[in-house]
Amino acid sequence: MRSKPSAAAYLALTHASPVLYIEEMPDGRYWILRTAEGYVDPRTDVLLESGDAGRFLDDLLEQISASGDEMPDLYLVGESPSSNMLSRHEGGIKTRNFPTLVEGIPAPKRAQIKQLIGITPATYLAILGGVVGLALLYGGWIAYVKYEANQKFERERAALAARDLEALRLQNETELRMRVAVENAAKEDTATLSPTELITSCARHLDALGARMGGWNITMVECDGKGMGAVVRLEAPKASEQIGTAATLLRVAEARNLTVAFAPENAAASVMLPFAGMQARDGLMRNAMPAYTNVMRGVLSRLQMGRAAINTLSYQVTAPTPRTATYVDPAMDDSADVAKFKQVPPEQTYRKGTLTLRGQGRWSLDAVSLEYPFITINKLELRPGSAGNVAWQLEAHYVTNG
Repeated sequence: MRSKPSAAAYLALTHASPVLYIEEMPDGRYWILRTAEGYVDPRTDVLLESGDAGRFLDDLLEQISASGDEMPDLYLVGESPSSNMLSRHEGGIKTRNFPTLVEGIPAPKRAQIKQLIGITPATYLAILGGVVGLALLYGGWIAYVKYEANQKFERERAALAARDLEALRLQNETELRMRVAVENAAKEDTATLSPTELITSCARHLDALGARMGGWNITMVECDGKGMGAVVRLEAPKASEQIGTAATLLRVAEARNLTVAFAPENAAASVMLPFAGMQARDGLMRNAMPAYTNVMRGVLSRLQMGRAAINTLSYQVTAPTPRTATYVDPAMDDSADVAKFKQVPPEQTYRKGTLTLRGQGRWSLDAVSLEYPFITINKLELRPGSAGNVAWQLEAHYVTNG
């Protein structure tokens, strides 16, 4: 009796743990064989060209990793094919060739083809019939095993493809939401009132009011940069002046269709004067914002020149910091956890700094020019003084792209 062992089956049946064997053939092709649980992976036991071998190993190792199967023992004989996945495991690769891998292990009967010699024809025919029957059963079993292995492979590949597709969808949706968050922040910071228009309207309100309203002393006119209007701060006249009461202020306000808010004990009051006909500017997109050096070159030089000409003018400029922009993580859309709200990375948003200017006199305020699309006035305060003098303070912000 003589035995002819099948190499792939030999390896599968003699190694309980999974094995991935890769050998470079003399013609440059690679023999790739994977065994697990006593079976040969039907996708393997193949000869492939170098480039095909690398791609095949990438797919095979990625599918093994994604499926959660045990990572096989790796054996490589010859030069390694170009495979990113294989290179990740190079620390665990052994270099034993096939003969030494199975050396000393007799071929299991399941891996041998028997040749029977010296039997009678009747016995031979009986055995032959039995062998044919067994062969058919064995062939059916092998076909079933291969079918199950192929089905498992297809399920793993489908699951991997679905996972990759979902990951790509989440990545694209995240990038879109981050862009929208930055665009909304930029609109909030730059789709605002013209600085020149705001200064002119605020000063016009003060001019129209004069020093008093309904006999009450005007202490400040505060103009909101969002265009809500001007808030007139008033102080009750001294009792000795006998020029105005809460009732007189109410009558004046009602005549102008305005609302008065009184502080406790009617010592102070405020009146809102709406702005009329003021339109917001078109906002800037992030890629249209100037660089910080250009902002400083243009604005700072102008402020320095203004300070040299107007000795009452002072200013303060803060360095820009990353603008926060928040979006909802698409992977957590259905979650009630506050962790779903994420910040756009600083390198993907823009930067924002502040300007504060102070001065004396209407003429110094009129001389200040901040008419830049990247500058927004947040608040302007006008405080009337003696002899028509006005002290003012202006708070603004600027935006830069880097």
